[in-house]
Amino acid sequence: FESSPGLVKVHEGDDADLIWTTNEDITPADLDRIFYHTSVHDDNNKLMDVIPSFGRIYTFNECAGHRCVLLNGTHETGIQIPRITTADARSKYIIFMNVQNGALDGDAAIYVYQTPDKAELSSDSDDAKEGDDLRLTCASTSNSLPEDNRPQVKMTYKWTLDDQDISESPPDRHSFEDNEQKVLKISDIVRGDSTSSYECIGQEEGSRLESDANGKNLKIENLNVDEDEGDYECYVENDVAQGTSATHTLTVNSVPGVERDLDSEKSVVNTDDSFSVSCAFRAKPAVSVVWKREDGSALPSHIFSFSSSQEADGKFTVGFYNSVNV
Repeated sequence: FESSPGLVKVHEGDDADLIWTTNEDITPADLDRIFYHTSVHDDNNKLMDVIPSFGRIYTFNECAGHRCVLLNGTHETGIQIPRITTADARSKYIIFMNVQNGALDGDAAIYVYQTPDKAELSSDSDDAKEGDDLRLTCASTSNSLPEDNRPQVKMTYKWTLDDQDISESPPDRHSFEDNEQKVLKISDIVRGDSTSSYECIGQEEGSRLESDANGKNLKIENLNVDEDEGDYECYVENDVAQGTSATHTLTVNSVPGVERDLDSEKSVVNTDDSFSVSCAFRAKPAVSVVWKREDGSALPSHIFSFSSSQEADGKFTVGFYNSVNV
């Protein structure tokens, strides 16, 4: 044999062709052949017995009643099994050809697609914070037959965000970490992501059958100075009276952040001239500001009225810090 069918993947109701090719002409009239599944040692596994010298083709078991069709050519032979059912899902189909010393090959299987289990969606963190990267993992289990062949067929995944497909060329904040698209990475999450709905489905490669979808809404834990800080009280009422609790004041401290960067990337000045740059930032509680050179070394405190000198040459960056973070 020059080639064999290998794993033939089909849906129920499809026709499956199992074709072996040979490196010699196999048209002589006396070249008998027998097709089996699973094993050649049990008549219950025999499917077709071809005896060309008598012009006879006998069919058995799953192929009984001439359900299966002989496929034949000068350098190929095989069978077609029409209207596939799960009973045809076998991890081994075998051909025996009656040539000198016999020719036997069992590198053939029929894999019948079934609907995968409902996708399971999980995240690597249940308390994501603004600015974090978050990974969502989708997992679905194959139900296709035979079970032993499932590892040979890749499960792929499709994702949607608010009912819109996340494509294979996703925007910057979304990326897939493998070809199967099992893991979706969401970079630099923001507070607005808490209203987003992600869904995924599983689907075996080559199959048109999809799992039921599973969805997840992101939970962003970060408090926000503008939206969350303030006075809170509990208000209750019934038909008799109203009541209000004491006031609770929530103060939200924030990590410092630049709101307006330095005015320019560089300044060109003459000797003895002065220069100034400014930036705007936001932080709570109040921050201390430290001006530094690009190498991280601090400048003298009189930099704000600094006259040109070698010490002050080069690029400058601004760093700021408070008790929350740096």
